[in-house]
Amino acid sequence: FSFFFFIIFIVLFFFVVIFSSDCLLSKKVCVLLYHLPCFLHLMLPFFYPAYTDLATSVIKQRQTVAFAAPLSVLDYYLQQLAGDVEQHVVQGKSALRVFGSITVIMEKSSVTLEWIASPVNDMYADAVLATILQIESEPSHMTEAVAEAPPIRLPDDDAFPERVIKLLQEVFGEERVDMSEDGLAIVVSTDSAVATIDIDTLEIVCPDDNLLSLISSAVKRLHVALTPCKGVTKT
Repeated sequence: FSFFFFIIFIVLFFFVVIFSSDCLLSKKVCVLLYHLPCFLHLMLPFFYPAYTDLATSVIKQRQTVAFAAPLSVLDYYLQQLAGDVEQHVVQGKSALRVFGSITVIMEKSSVTLEWIASPVNDMYADAVLATILQIESEPSHMTEAVAEAPPIRLPDDDAFPERVIKLLQEVFGEERVDMSEDGLAIVVSTDSAVATIDIDTLEIVCPDDNLLSLISSAVKRLHVALTPCKGVTKT
């Protein structure tokens, strides 16, 4: 009897999801399967307090660690980790936004990490924390060299776009990465989204934030690997 009602609820739920005007393909749906003595209910999170004893909440994580290096050093290393790093001001203090979800606030002799708890954000926070601890373990002359390093420029190499294509083909497959028809961008096609990479500026346009972060990190790491170090000249 319970199994029969379970099947009915499943059918009705997918009927609502499929024909809802607000539902998009590949959109994640979060529901709770709640078991009563004679019924099984599928409900959305905002129905939990009304029909169950459960309640939803948002957990904001904060972690403070000692940090004495300049902001430019932290920005440099986090760019190697995540690609794009946004600079903000939080309560009058300089801050960096990493992975679009982790805020790193600069204090006088420490940094504070803030993020909304989730499995993905917790993983990002662990990576950022490991990077901060790595900076603290570097000798002082290394941090000073990074702080005085000039801005990174695009590599003066006509073969760089081909190397980007080969790298992305290793990640996504040869059939999913190709040059655009006008030859001005690299196109990465996946089941969920399509990303374009401008050859001249390395600017990436993609509606999927996870795919954007993955491609940005890969291109950034290749760019850094191919850019000559300060004081090194070609022979």
